[in-house]
This record gives sequence, structure tokens and C-alpha cells, in this order.
Amino acid sequence: MSKARTVHVDANFPAHAGPGLSFSATLVHGAGVSATFDLHGKKLDIVKQGDELYVKGYSRPIAAALGIARRAGLARRWIEVHLPNPLVGRVDLGAATHLSELVSLPFASMKAPRITGNEVVGGIRAEAVQSAGEAVTVYIERAAPHYPVAVDGDGVAFTYSRWGRPAHIAAPHDALPLARLQARSAGHAARLPV
Repeated sequence: MSKARTVHVDANFPAHAGPGLSFSATLVHGAGVSATFDLHGKKLDIVKQGDELYVKGYSRPIAAALGIARRAGLARRWIEVHLPNPLVGRVDLGAATHLSELVSLPFASMKAPRITGNEVVGGIRAEAVQSAGEAVTVYIERAAPHYPVAVDGDGVAFTYSRWGRPAHIAAPHDALPLARLQARSAGHAARLPV
């Protein structure tokens, strides 16, 4: 398999009732990731570039996770978090910046995978690969370089596209540093009556 340096991923995790979780991401090997998450109808944008993580969107979970006060307009502003940071220590975007891990991810839990058929997925001729007794199917390009095209089943659907096409991850130019927002929040809390 040749080594693509970029890929676009779309994923859907449907909820049993109402809207679920979905995301759309562009990944550039060694350079970062740009993603938009839809959390039950609320948008959250993320850019990770090197040791910097930028977040924008649905302000309630952002404010809670980062320990800052919610305020008007926060949802429309980028917040810059320098990593590592104990508040976002659990954010693991390792696979997102190492495409070799992303390529092998669909096969991680497969035991004795086998080709079960041929299909056209997103206009690409693909082979369906499954493990015996598994509900998840991984679709692989029939033509070289044999990249994953889709993963479907068990309540999740991933689509991989634009392998190796030019992409650029740009850091937002007007991001608010997290440290400044935390200082404002601490100052605000100190002024509140007890």
C-alpha cells in the first residue's frame, strides 16, 4: 500500500432516538487535523496542529471541560489550548496525525478477516471484508493502493475519501488563549458575592 499523507473521513453514530453524533475531518500526516463534530444537533469545530488545539462551537461543554466561564459570543470564537494540558489530557488524536494507524484501525478488532464480496461504494469498486460472525464490514479499494473506503455495521458508518489529495490544516489567526480566558474566569469568580 502506498503511503498517502492526507485523507478525509466522515462518520455517523446514529442515536436510537433523535439525532446522534457525526463528524467530518481532514487529516494531514504529521501536520494535524481539522474536524467538525455534530453532537445531537450542536456543532463543535476542532483544529489540532502540533502542540496547539483549537476549539470553537457548542460553548457549554467547551466551557465546562476547559474550566472557563460561559459568556456571550464564546461559541463563535476559537479558543487556543497549548498541549499537553491537564484539562484536555484525554484528547488523543494520535491516529489522526499518523495515517498508518488510521489505515489499520478498521482491522484492529477483526479476527481472520476474509473477502465476502464486491460492491461499489461511493463510486469506487471495493471488496467487502468481514470477520466470521461479525456485523462490521470494511470496504477496501479493489485497485491499488487498496485504501479503506468505508466501514459499516454495528451502529456506525465511516467513509474515507480524498486519500493523498492536497490538503492544508491552518491554525485560526484570531484564537483566544485558554490561559487568558481562565484568568478572566478566576477574576470574575473572585468578585462574586459569597
